[in-house]
Amino acid sequence: MGEGRSGPWRLRPRTGQPRQGARFTDRLTKSAARNIFYGGSLFFLAVFIALVAHSHYYIRAVSTDESKLTPSVVAGKRIWERHSCINCHTILGEGAYFAPELGNVWVRYGGREDPD
Repeated sequence: MGEGRSGPWRLRPRTGQPRQGARFTDRLTKSAARNIFYGGSLFFLAVFIALVAHSHYYIRAVSTDESKLTPSVVAGKRIWERHSCINCHTILGEGAYFAPELGNVWVRYGGREDPD
């Protein structure tokens, strides 16, 4: 049959060049495969870092207008973070589902009629 992967039946008789039907794996060496892997990994790592940096910039500069936050909102955020309320409650759909949605609790206790 053949003489392994690099048998003479895959080479042209006089030139020694691969025939038309040579497989891609015959032309792809281990070092080329390694370079493609490392190059692709570095490229996607750079894309990931750029997306994280853009997300951080967008959250800090565009989506949160800190000048419009009242002192009560800032104090509520501190309480939310200090007591880990997100582990049980949800607020605006974010968090766990074991305890009531805090926006609904605010409405239930008359927050719409008397916001203070």
